[in-house]
Amino acid sequence: MTTATGRGSVRRWYREPLVWLLIAIPAAAIAGGIVTLLLALHGRDAVLVERTGGPASHPVEPASAR
Repeated sequence: MTTATGRGSVRRWYREPLVWLLIAIPAAAIAGGIVTLLLALHGRDAVLVERTGGPASHPVEPASAR
């Protein structure tokens, strides 16, 4: 394929390395976000319920008493 002036060949967009770099960076960010989301949804922490006494079992002294 030649240009309109007939001086040489034209490279297709998919043969340019910079185009693939510009496509790969956002694609990697999207893939990383999806992986992070899946890990967050499937690896939830269990709810920890501590039942060692009521709220008045260990009263906290006021800060002015210190």
